[in-house]
Amino acid sequence: MNPAKLFSSPRFFPSRIDQGAKTERAALEFLKAKGCLLIEKNVRFRVGEIDLVMKEGDCLVFVEVRGRVQGAMESAQTALPPLKRMKLVRAVETYLLRMPLRESASYRSVRIDFLSHDGVEWFWCRNIEMRS
Repeated sequence: MNPAKLFSSPRFFPSRIDQGAKTERAALEFLKAKGCLLIEKNVRFRVGEIDLVMKEGDCLVFVEVRGRVQGAMESAQTALPPLKRMKLVRAVETYLLRMPLRESASYRSVRIDFLSHDGVEWFWCRNIEMRS
């Protein structure tokens, strides 16, 4: 077997999609351990995507998950470029507009969180500033 083919195999180098899914699964377990309940995951709209929709007490929480080899402690402002922040805000707005009124009445507040992992520990930034 050609060694170049062997080491370029997905088995040795997981794709960004595979790594992202693995990080999101780990993030979900982290948030559940902190008392959050999963509402939905990987919610996609034409305007953007929401990684996790969680409930923490009476708060509806939209979570952007990022895996980082290093620098997990960087701020959400630097880790989320303006275009990504704009798409996330539009996706959250779309989600809220499509939510049934009866269901939305059960939440007293809404926030957007940023959750990053550096391979060792989690950095959970709650209620991030979404302005550019």
